[in-house]
Amino acid sequence: MIASGPETTETKPTQALLALAGNLRWAWHRPTLAFFEALDPEGFAAVRRNPWAWLRRVGLASAAAAVHAQRQDDALQSLHRDLQSYLAGAGSADAPAVAYFCMEYGLTDALPIYSGGLGILAGDHVKEASDLGLDFVAVGLWYSHGYFAQGVDADGRQLSLPHQNVLADYPFETAPWQLTVGTPAGLLVAAVRMLRVGRVLLVLLDPDVPDNGESALRSLASHLYGGDWLTRLRQEILLGIGGLRALDRLGLSQDRVLHLNEGHCAFALAERLHQEQLAGRTPEAALATVRARSVFTTHTPVPAGHDRFGLHPTWEHLYAAFDGHRDCASAVLELGKELGREGTPFCMTVLALSLTAHRNGVSAIHGRITRGMWQDESIGHVTNGVHVPTWVAPEIVALGTHPTEAAVTAARNVLRARLVTRIHERQPELPPLRADVLTIGFARRFAPYKRATLLLAESDRLARLVTHPTRPVQIIYAGKAHPADRLGQELMRLVVTASRDPRTEGRIRFVPDYDMALGAALVQGCDVWLNTPRRPLEASGTSGQKAGMNGCLNVSVPDGWWPEGAIVASEASDHIGNGWVIGQDVAEDAVDSEQDAADVASLFQLLEDEIVPLFYAQDAGGVSLGWARMARRSIETLTPKFSATRMLGDYISDLYRPASRKGA
Repeated sequence: MIASGPETTETKPTQALLALAGNLRWAWHRPTLAFFEALDPEGFAAVRRNPWAWLRRVGLASAAAAVHAQRQDDALQSLHRDLQSYLAGAGSADAPAVAYFCMEYGLTDALPIYSGGLGILAGDHVKEASDLGLDFVAVGLWYSHGYFAQGVDADGRQLSLPHQNVLADYPFETAPWQLTVGTPAGLLVAAVRMLRVGRVLLVLLDPDVPDNGESALRSLASHLYGGDWLTRLRQEILLGIGGLRALDRLGLSQDRVLHLNEGHCAFALAERLHQEQLAGRTPEAALATVRARSVFTTHTPVPAGHDRFGLHPTWEHLYAAFDGHRDCASAVLELGKELGREGTPFCMTVLALSLTAHRNGVSAIHGRITRGMWQDESIGHVTNGVHVPTWVAPEIVALGTHPTEAAVTAARNVLRARLVTRIHERQPELPPLRADVLTIGFARRFAPYKRATLLLAESDRLARLVTHPTRPVQIIYAGKAHPADRLGQELMRLVVTASRDPRTEGRIRFVPDYDMALGAALVQGCDVWLNTPRRPLEASGTSGQKAGMNGCLNVSVPDGWWPEGAIVASEASDHIGNGWVIGQDVAEDAVDSEQDAADVASLFQLLEDEIVPLFYAQDAGGVSLGWARMARRSIETLTPKFSATRMLGDYISDLYRPASRKGA
């Protein structure tokens, strides 16, 4: 499944183009994207910088002719050899084989089958597994309409706009057979679509096939996180039970550690339990085998983030999926029961915890909160990390080690200017933001606990801050609220309203349709990354890690990953910090109003007395020595500690090896 060694002879241009476009390594390999972009800048932008879609639009022969006409033949051959060398590179011999399940994957904005942090984390996990050469296969669902495109109406309210993912725009291989899963509504049939993501195979199940007729089963996966509880239950049956069956049929499940990224995937463990019992193992032996070989990562301390279903519909679906194997369906039902809960007592997280011996939260704080939440002291933690080649700007990479303050400042100025340009390209009807102004970013889901409107609590003070005559500030907001989250949508409306307030003179901006491309521009181009969740509800967060690696300074409450990464100036031996902590003296169990008031006071004090003055304490060359030193320290301290390389290393040593038969 992995290509053979590098070729020594020249490959036909058409074959080389197909190879480059046919492997999603281009999602993070900048030279490949730059090559295609140079051939046809406007056409490439029109397909969201998707090489496969571009080849489909212009035609393979025309693309090869463009390569020759622009004298890029040698560049094409060089990129092709580089890809082949990458695919043939030595793997990680001491890491066990892994099958990774997740509801969503954020690999590139050109493949919108993700909604937010969970999917972006899964995408980074897959990319890093490829770079490290792990024997790794990933499983998910193909969403023909993805999540949703976001608009804003005249009153500032969120519009959920339709989006269509076109299968032919991606280099899918489709299995010559279809998998089936029984449901109370009839047999669910799904095509098995496969994408090469570097050295990883991503398997996406697609129920939009003629064999499902015009039933609800055919449109089951049309939208990510769409539909009612029944749709969600059936999606998770398909993902877990169908996903493991697909791997079986592909010959990719045997002896693999199963890693479930969130509870949506827990039915994969139920299917493995079913298989063990069909093989003749006793229920006790089957359960012990499944638990020993499985890993579960939970991402949220928010109760609403854990899927729950009624016992009767769950029983009906398990019974049908297991072809009438009553004992196994009953066992799974019992394993997923949440004691003391009425109405919807079957919990996917409880099922995952019951069927895994290796469990983790995603930061040190989240691990502690999760142990208390589920009354299980065996749950550990692996703090999230991010895929550095995807998120760190080339200008930052080019700084090397020990750059001067002037070099850091110059790189940061380039990135801020690029961000301003890209926002103006998205919103040409609005006056452009300024490239020489301290820029604060707040970009994440508009979930109420993330408190997007915290700064708006003192609107007059905020207006004075952003319109200061010699030290102005601009604040950029982005993010989506779930279509069913009315409170989150209202918070977004308040932010949009504030952006239109004449008192702020256009210095507050909401940019709609937050995606990976905008996210990358923001974490690279902002000067300050603002994070204000109501603690301890932020499991980890990774946007601040990405920002910090680019020299954008974090200003965050002490929750999620930040307490593990923050270096406060007074505590550092050289008195240089790498960001600021908001409201550090507020207890985690403080009532909401007290926490909000304390955090608002702390945040404004930091901005007015420390952050803004430091940024504008610039010499004649426009360099703030203090700011540049903090930016440099942020890059140096956060990049190794919060990279996906470190994260995958922790998973291998702490979870994958113990879950493998070698480590048992």
